[in-house]
Amino acid sequence: MAWRHVRDTTQAARKQYTCFLCGESIGKGDQYVRRFGYVDDGPTSDAMHPQCEEESSDWDAETWETFEPGSMERP
Repeated sequence: MAWRHVRDTTQAARKQYTCFLCGESIGKGDQYVRRFGYVDDGPTSDAMHPQCEEESSDWDAETWETFEPGSMERP
């Protein structure tokens, strides 16, 4: 699956989300990172705790391709 990153935004959650990286809840009103991009079948976005996003900032393409969503331990 090809991934093309468009942008990240940091914002306050208007509702509850699940972190793509650790699988834990992001509460309403909490700051989170919204990552926007494109995969083979169209646009996509994921919500992540800022700490989780920071922890994954040095991952290479292979790590992202083999990562199982929700399997990272929250820092």
